[in-house]
Amino acid sequence: MFKQVKTTPWKAWLGPILVIGICEPEDIQIILTSDDCLNKPYFYDQFHCKTSIIATDREIWKPQRRALNTAFSVKVLQSYIPQLNDKSRILLQQMEPFLSEAGDLYRTIFICMIDMIARTTMGTEMSLQSERGAFLYETVKLIMTNVQYRITRFWLRWDFMYNLSKVGRDGRIPLRDGNLVIDEIYNGKVNELESLKTQGIDRLEIVKEQNTADFLEKCLILEQEGILNSENVLDQMRVVILAGIDTSSITIFGTLLMLAINQKHQELVVEELRSIFESADCDVSQTHSSAMHYMDHVIKESMRLLSPVPFIVRKPSADIELRKGTVPQGSMVLINIMHLHRNPKIWGENVFEFNPDRFLPENVAKRPPFSYIPFSGGARNCIGMKYAMISAKITLAHLLRRFKFTTNLKFEDIRVKTHLVIEVTNENPLQIEQRQFQKK
Repeated sequence: MFKQVKTTPWKAWLGPILVIGICEPEDIQIILTSDDCLNKPYFYDQFHCKTSIIATDREIWKPQRRALNTAFSVKVLQSYIPQLNDKSRILLQQMEPFLSEAGDLYRTIFICMIDMIARTTMGTEMSLQSERGAFLYETVKLIMTNVQYRITRFWLRWDFMYNLSKVGRDGRIPLRDGNLVIDEIYNGKVNELESLKTQGIDRLEIVKEQNTADFLEKCLILEQEGILNSENVLDQMRVVILAGIDTSSITIFGTLLMLAINQKHQELVVEELRSIFESADCDVSQTHSSAMHYMDHVIKESMRLLSPVPFIVRKPSADIELRKGTVPQGSMVLINIMHLHRNPKIWGENVFEFNPDRFLPENVAKRPPFSYIPFSGGARNCIGMKYAMISAKITLAHLLRRFKFTTNLKFEDIRVKTHLVIEVTNENPLQIEQRQFQKK
């Protein structure tokens, strides 16, 4: 399943486009910290959010990112905690049927993530842990599959070629359905704000003054100020939902799978939870989350072995000098995160061993910078990485206090597809049992 990394950089051609591949920390640091390597190549446009912070060139990206950063501040993230607890409790109910019969836990977690992201970053209660959430799961997966198909076939780069293809024609329906949901959230929020104004409450002005605007509210403030237009706002919403759901889902699912394989570490996590919580039913607070040191290391080690995003790509706007050559302007630089995170020169010969102690501060200090980048790195890193970590901690704390996770798999048995995000393809690899959680 897993291959040892090769020396990089390497080069290949994607049709007429030169691709340079790298996975050494020193080269990655050069690329991700260079102001001449902040642009994204054309296929990020194919997420159907061309004016969003994931796809735009640096001249547009920089002011947008600076303005939107406040939507993921510590203050705002703390305001999400009650909703993250509420959605996690619903997830517990959704997991109950799997006590008696194995099933698709990933799908259930994915639907919970849709519900969480809508409720928190969009400030919209959609109650998606239901049949509607299941429909959205299928819709999002189809959209992501179509994007993956398109970016690996350079001749489909052009819209007219893609629209003529079967996958382009078939992809119109899930894309339409996904856009209808985005439009519903946007219009619902606009109508809600207008209704509040008729009552003398200017919600956007209040959250602006208090620096507590969620992501959608921040976008709407920027729309009022003329920095964004309505289409820009919709694009920002699309990227947060598409990018956030899959990565959050695989982070949580991957962590549970690693703990199911490594029961010793699952018990250590549970012991930490017992030292923090009086019972399995307590809500998770910011104080609780900050105290989950071992949980933090476990999540990071899981993301090392099962990196949610296996690669990222940049497009240099000038020639970039690496240690062993030059990346020419106009080429594409592919950063292989999965190989970086499994490089024995960095992580040791036991690179495939699950060892959360790799992320003890003293061990982190021994590794070169940019040897661990699950959320990318440099100025153009993932805007939602703090959200991803706190939502994962809260969700996992609820799940692990209520259930014990088991599997018949060993690590080498795991099968993955490396799409835009990784996908574990083993059928129903996780099973659950009721856990007796109490302080000892």
